[in-house]
Amino acid sequence: MSTHTFSVETLTPIATNQPEAPSFQGNRHYLYDSDNHEICFLNQDLLQSRLDAAGVDAAFFREGAKGSLRAFLKERVHLTDLDIEEIVQHRRPANGYRLNTIDHIQPGAEIEGAPALLASQLTEAIQAATLYDWLKSEKETGGKEQLEKWVQGIESCYEACKGFFQELKVLQDTYRRNPRRLGKHSVDRMHNLQHQLQEQLESNLQLTDSVLFGEKGAEQIQVTTSPTFDNSNWEIQAIGKINIDSGDLEDIGLHEAVAKGASAKFELKVDGKLKHPHLAKWNEELGEEVLAILYNHAYDLIEFEREFIDELIQENKYGEGDFSLRRNQQENLENLRNHYDNLLEEELEEAGEDTAFLRLNRDGSYMARTYALALFQQDEEAYNRFQILYNMLPGQELVTATHTDAIVKLGQKRGRRQDANILSLSGWVKIRG
Repeated sequence: MSTHTFSVETLTPIATNQPEAPSFQGNRHYLYDSDNHEICFLNQDLLQSRLDAAGVDAAFFREGAKGSLRAFLKERVHLTDLDIEEIVQHRRPANGYRLNTIDHIQPGAEIEGAPALLASQLTEAIQAATLYDWLKSEKETGGKEQLEKWVQGIESCYEACKGFFQELKVLQDTYRRNPRRLGKHSVDRMHNLQHQLQEQLESNLQLTDSVLFGEKGAEQIQVTTSPTFDNSNWEIQAIGKINIDSGDLEDIGLHEAVAKGASAKFELKVDGKLKHPHLAKWNEELGEEVLAILYNHAYDLIEFEREFIDELIQENKYGEGDFSLRRNQQENLENLRNHYDNLLEEELEEAGEDTAFLRLNRDGSYMARTYALALFQQDEEAYNRFQILYNMLPGQELVTATHTDAIVKLGQKRGRRQDANILSLSGWVKIRG
């Protein structure tokens, strides 16, 4: 076993959500200080004692505070601004305006109260880059031949299933909109077609991680420590996912995030000797060769999305696409493209050989950052067919193949729709050996 220490610096704000943690509620846990652009988290014990002293029961508090917690505390609990300040436990800088249009905040990952990046997140990103490097390699030890076989398998699977694609798509779309519109027979038919598709994928696509990583899987390469940062690096950010297929901003929410420019260290462990000859470099001192693997993966991720955006905008300009981009969709894509240009020019193209980059999306798809990315560069038609096949499976979606996190500026809220514009990228870190 060998252990290696790396430094990590956040190039953008990063939200590392705690999967099981309940969100902070705006009518209970915090106040929005719009004058100072801060979120003020309240000491819940002190708040409860003030409510008890005023004779306010829990049900009345929950209902009354829905409109404005600050107004409720002043008008119903008769607290002054000074009283309220006394129950503020801590403040977080908050990016942007209109944060009160969203009534909850997703907690960030922390260790003993300090903001942290999750070891599991870093591990997955490093493993994904390693697998991608193998899939792209034309060396004798590389996985390019396996990838070519996978392309053939996709073609076989597509031909075997294309007869029922349209039927399955109609059933799934109807079920997503309103499950009650499908009778038992139709639901059974949908599940039967999904099962047929699953069987075809399993029989035709035999490429697995174990070909490279062996029976133990990728767990021999692990980040063992979650890097933690000073408390001054906490902030609240509005973050959404931009769908690169359409330019839409989705899943917009408020998040506790690690600020840009925070730095820390983490340890990477290689447990035992990796047997596959393509992984021989991991058995030695983890130097420039390993950092180059991580760097190249990050570079190709950016180039993939830039090419995707350029094609979509070009098709829209000449009316060649399946749909027309609305103005805000095109602006979102152009903004994202510009931010990628800046990241390449200011960071990746200026980096030395001791530097690499990783993207840590909130809900990253390992499949999308490895097989799908390599497949897109090998054979775009096969990638498109694989995306159709894969996305028809229940609960599956190539999330980061066409989605990426972005810091957004909140606009008006129109019913359930939250207007927003892209301000910057999110999820990127720089590491040095």
